Amino acid sequence: GTGSSSSSSSSGGASVTGTSTAIAGSTTLTNYFVEAGLPATGISTSYDSVNGTYTLTSAGKYSSPPVSDSVQYAYTQITGDFTFTADLNSMSLPTGYNAADVTAGLMIRNSLSASSQFYYVVLRGSKQVRAGYRKLAGGNQESQAFGTVTALPTATAPLRLKLVRVGQTITVSYST
Repeated sequence: GTGSSSSSSSSGGASVTGTSTAIAGSTTLTNYFVEAGLPATGISTSYDSVNGTYTLTSAGKYSSPPVSDSVQYAYTQITGDFTFTADLNSMSLPTGYNAADVTAGLMIRNSLSASSQFYYVVLRGSKQVRAGYRKLAGGNQESQAFGTVTALPTATAPLRLKLVRVGQTITVSYST
């Protein structure tokens, strides 16, 4: 299946919080986690230079209303127009977590701040593909499902996510 969603966005400034660490072997991405409720144990990002793949292991919490993020991600700073694609080839649901709160995907952020403006496309553990955003720094986030997959991704059946920015327009899509 495939799906897409589009939105326009503008950016403003916000302060940086959290911790950045190098990812061994990677020259393009840096590991970062926002500390607002994110446990510092069990968090890692590794890079396989032979296969060109990143593996993120994380934990966090969902707050309602979600005005401050608690997330782990690998990032690079970028300006101008771009296209990001990611093939999710695994996703696990930890014991005791609500499947709807387990997510993996792509995000563009205005800053590393826990309350930064952002736009994302994610797969939830509940098999929903969602687009979401926070229009104002410190504001509530909003999201909308725009697709459902029949199974969580595997190495033989990955889910491709795509996030594109052209000017102030951001478009997200997915395909199986």
